[in-house]
Amino acid sequence: MRLLLEVVKVGQSVAKGLSDVLLFNRNKNMVICLSVGEYEAEMMALALDKTPLPKPVMFDSFADILFTFDIGVEFVLIDSFSEGIYGAKLFCHSQNECKAFDVRVSDAINLALRAGCPIYATEELIEQVGFDADILLQDQEDDTLAEPADHKADWDLQLLEELLQDAVTKEDYELAVLLRDKINELKQ
Repeated sequence: MRLLLEVVKVGQSVAKGLSDVLLFNRNKNMVICLSVGEYEAEMMALALDKTPLPKPVMFDSFADILFTFDIGVEFVLIDSFSEGIYGAKLFCHSQNECKAFDVRVSDAINLALRAGCPIYATEELIEQVGFDADILLQDQEDDTLAEPADHKADWDLQLLEELLQDAVTKEDYELAVLLRDKINELKQ
């Protein structure tokens, strides 16, 4: 059985160079936590906030290619966890045929957010790696999962400032302006 998940938080991980993504299943009141690269997490946060970028990122381009060739993205299924790595499948359809593709879980989530398709996990996986959302709420002393997520509050200012410095160093001034504006918005 597959259970619907929603991305409720994208934030900094305790592990350097990684970010945590919390996925919540309301029916079981369970959360699974994924560690993903900072770039992938940043792209998820941008997609969740529907922040326009001056140029499309790979996930946007890939979604556009699929839609252009009439390939629908049905859903993402996170279906395994082994040796600290999650496995995911991207289910696509074209001309009455449905196929599943193995993908990195961070790529699958990014594509799902852009394609507007659901993200599921198997019930077995949630039982294996999930934890009670109420415990998380007690630990964090906030209602992060009780209400729909306000992803703007989840941005990590330090990460955004580092990305801003990197954009300036690379002379990507369009991205730098967007990052500067996002930082100013979050500081208000």
